[in-house]
Amino acid sequence: MQFLCVYVRMAAASFYFAGDL
Repeated sequence: MQFLCVYVRMAAASFYFAGDL
C-alpha cells in the first residue's frame, strides 16, 4: 500500500510541474 501512496504522490508532483511549465 505504501508503494501506491508513493505513486500517487509522484503523479501529483508531475501534475504540479506540468502546471508550472
